[in-house]
Amino acid sequence: MTAEQLRQAAEEYGRELRMPPEPVFDDIEDVIELEDATRRAWSVLVDLWTVEEGRSDLTLELVLTETGGEQYDIQIWDLHVL
Repeated sequence: MTAEQLRQAAEEYGRELRMPPEPVFDDIEDVIELEDATRRAWSVLVDLWTVEEGRSDLTLELVLTETGGEQYDIQIWDLHVL
């Protein structure tokens, strides 16, 4: 998913995205290690938050890939409306 596609999908949703409360990042549960990756990588689902709703129906699907140390490449795969 490109940055433009993500921006357009969020705009069509009709709400203003905002950063989730800090504790949310400590409790992400939907993390699956990808077994066939050349470097360690994980599929991660992250609930998004909006100004209007708080926790929204939007979920961002990411792939995090280790690059060394505490650095990761981040790829956005999809934006889901549940």
